[in-house]
Amino acid sequence: MSEHEPTSALENKPTKSSRTVAAVVAALSIAGLLVAAKQRIDARSTRDARAQPETGAPRVLVARPRPAEASIALSLPGTARPQQSTPLYARASGYARTLRADLGDVVRRGQVLAIIDAPELADQLRSASARLREATDNVAIVRTQLARTQRLVAGRFSAAAEEDDVRLRLSAAESARRTSRAEFERLSTLSSYLQVLAPFDGTITRRHVQQGALVTAGTTLLYDIATTSELRVDVDVPQWASSAVRVGVVADVAPREGGGEPVRATVTRTAGALDPVARTLRAELQLPRGAPVLSGAYVYVRFTVARRNTAVVIPSGAITAGADGTVVYTVSEDGVARRVRVELGRDLGRDVEVLEGLRASDRILVFPPASLADGERVVTVERAPEPRGRS
Repeated sequence: MSEHEPTSALENKPTKSSRTVAAVVAALSIAGLLVAAKQRIDARSTRDARAQPETGAPRVLVARPRPAEASIALSLPGTARPQQSTPLYARASGYARTLRADLGDVVRRGQVLAIIDAPELADQLRSASARLREATDNVAIVRTQLARTQRLVAGRFSAAAEEDDVRLRLSAAESARRTSRAEFERLSTLSSYLQVLAPFDGTITRRHVQQGALVTAGTTLLYDIATTSELRVDVDVPQWASSAVRVGVVADVAPREGGGEPVRATVTRTAGALDPVARTLRAELQLPRGAPVLSGAYVYVRFTVARRNTAVVIPSGAITAGADGTVVYTVSEDGVARRVRVELGRDLGRDVEVLEGLRASDRILVFPPASLADGERVVTVERAPEPRGRS
């Protein structure tokens, strides 16, 4: 037992020394952490003190507008329509005796498309013809009587009053003949409507009746006819581009956006005024004959619009809506903010076009404070990134 006691005492001495060293290291680490924390706090305080302007003016972000592209590729939806199209209604009542045209038939102007059978109208026409012949015969008889009466009056074999009476009867007979002739011509015109004729060269796009069906004048729709070989495209142009879309401007027409073989079309007409609700200009483009576009198709019209004015692009955050319209704040070299009214063009998402009111050399405020007043002094912090919106 006595031999091991010195060994135990020696083993206990290194243990106490290690604990002392660990305590010293921990104290130094804590002191280092405290010093580092104090340095960070002091640095932040110094930075905040530097960031606080001495004058109390608000700090703002600034950016410079960039010039917009000289031309704009504008793609708009449109509708292909025939140059001429009309529904054909029956002008006489009866039965559809013969249908000589059907869906898809190409017809010529004046071609007979259908024949309507109307026996009642034929009877009325025969009666009117008989009444006209009767009235014509009465006029001839009264004229003969007038000639004989005039000879008797001239020979003093009859009184002049008889001649006046015959003249009155002749006037009545002629009036009856004119009435009969008008009725005969009216029924003859109606009889001509028994043959339905094509009003122009075109294609039957729809047939609405079957052979033998009862048709009513002015009510029954017989055919739809259109000039499918000559198409036009109707498109609504937004207000900002309306001044550039004029008669003679050429555009590409495609069956779908960004795909399909485009067809060149020319603007032939414009409305000349904006729609008061949609603020768009209706334009009409003429497609070349035989273009691979079907009537009624939904197409895309692509214009290349050249700018007439110098537009710039700015971040959307620079736009402010006020009582006097859309405004942007500019800042001078001496740090004075000015309120400038602008006219906007296209909305590009993160950026927006400005058509009037700004120049590329101006400096604008991005996200200006709501309390900022015109003529107030500001302090610029940093320059905003260059806008990269589409143009």
